[in-house]
Amino acid sequence: MRKLMRTTLPDEVQCSLQDATSRGLTWDDFDKRQVRSCLRTMQSGLCAYCERKLDSLDARTRIDHFVPQSSPKGASRVFDWTNHYLSCDCRDTCDNHKSNDEREIVNPDTEDPVRYLTYLPTGSICAVPELPVEDARKAQNTIEILNLNYRSLADSRVIAFNRILKHSGESVLREFIRNHVVEFHTFCEFMLSRKQTAH
Repeated sequence: MRKLMRTTLPDEVQCSLQDATSRGLTWDDFDKRQVRSCLRTMQSGLCAYCERKLDSLDARTRIDHFVPQSSPKGASRVFDWTNHYLSCDCRDTCDNHKSNDEREIVNPDTEDPVRYLTYLPTGSICAVPELPVEDARKAQNTIEILNLNYRSLADSRVIAFNRILKHSGESVLREFIRNHVVEFHTFCEFMLSRKQTAH
């Protein structure tokens, strides 16, 4: 998970969200294409939670309500832009796994996930060592609720890093990651920093 910068919505999209609220529409009745497109751009085409590259087909992505619609707080935030993230549609991770769990997790646009989460060379995620108790609980909730250590996901992080490294070399990869967002970006940065300290 990486830090995201919440963008300002174009006026027409903001108006459509406000109009849906005032008309009392349900989320299912709302045309989500523009919101999905804005989220995809804001997130550089990656899942907000696992950093997988998002499928170009809208049907294979999910707009997550960070505060679930079913919760008392979430009911008033259904059309709140600051409550939306674009998630991959993997059955076993991210929004599908999160569902309506209301435990507190890291919010990637109001908090910096690297303050809470770090990686192992195996592609697994763990809480940053020696966090205060509440922060450690939030980090662990994030890993569990989003199922970020799902075996195939952890393996995919390692495979993606090794594939990029093989085709570009370490120095080119380091420069590329500094200037571009890549699939599993935060894991690639972690692995490069490990390689640099090993030299």
